[in-house]
Amino acid sequence: SGDLTLGDQHVWSIWHGAVPYQDYPKFAGRFVSEFGMQAFPVMETIKDFAEPAEFYPQSRTLDFHNKDAGGPRRLAPYLIENVRIVSDLEGYAYLTQFVQSEALAAAFRGWRRRWSGPEREYTAGALVWQLNDCWPVTSWAIVDYYLRPKPAYYAIRRELAPFGVGLARTSAKSISAWIVAGAHSAGNAELEVRAWTLAGTLLSEERRSVVLVANQSVEQGEFASERNDACVVAARLFQDGHVVARTTLWPEPFKYLTLPDPEITIEHPDTDTLHLHVKRPAKGVWLSAGDGVIWSDNMLDLLPDDPQTVVAQGLKENLLQVQWLIGQ
Repeated sequence: SGDLTLGDQHVWSIWHGAVPYQDYPKFAGRFVSEFGMQAFPVMETIKDFAEPAEFYPQSRTLDFHNKDAGGPRRLAPYLIENVRIVSDLEGYAYLTQFVQSEALAAAFRGWRRRWSGPEREYTAGALVWQLNDCWPVTSWAIVDYYLRPKPAYYAIRRELAPFGVGLARTSAKSISAWIVAGAHSAGNAELEVRAWTLAGTLLSEERRSVVLVANQSVEQGEFASERNDACVVAARLFQDGHVVARTTLWPEPFKYLTLPDPEITIEHPDTDTLHLHVKRPAKGVWLSAGDGVIWSDNMLDLLPDDPQTVVAQGLKENLLQVQWLIGQ
């Protein structure tokens, strides 16, 4: 059904209809039973089905290994409109995964906002198409044929965590914020909103005491944020002194940004634990270390003065690789 107030619906205006993925919240029905965005599988999977001579984005093998007959043609506009295109396969695969991650996070974040209390429960849930694959391909899956998670897997998991926070641009000088809590999550908390230049200078900071209401989202009004169309706005939700949710709002499209080196540093307090720090905002930080590693989190946005901890079970430190969105 296309009715936004009754029953369920499939949202394919984004992808099949080439509507910008940033518009996902506008296509919010009572229950979204199908929606999705394609991405390449991770490189380990591509190497399992393609010969080295075919390791380029538009190769015959890569085009054939796409679950949608028109997939390469439909994927192209989402890359062209959002990120700077690269020609190497590893970089191109990452960009498709970045777009999928951003798109699906925008959908879940925007729709979860619409579960806002009695008589305002406008979107009750959403089912992403799809979880996994029946063969190794580029597809809408968030876990590929070999059970290797794509970056979107981690983005969705964060958006569906017991606590969530969201930001939206209302003007060049203000943003709106909201918080969401799960069915068994409530109590007092603190919401912090900070704005950073791409060069890592703190422009503004504001903290407010908030009340978390179980099983609904709560609007937090507007925050002053000068030139938020040219800086990164970051929100953190604290409970009992601990960060329980994060989000960021970046200037878009990303392709227009010149992003300096964030100077990512990684500390290893023990074999499986990583502490990640940056001097400047970093977008879409993807950690990889071959098969056999179970990541507690991944595909991260990192901000100065906000180290994040990732547990990587089975990590072999000498294999650790780090990618992030590069504008140059």
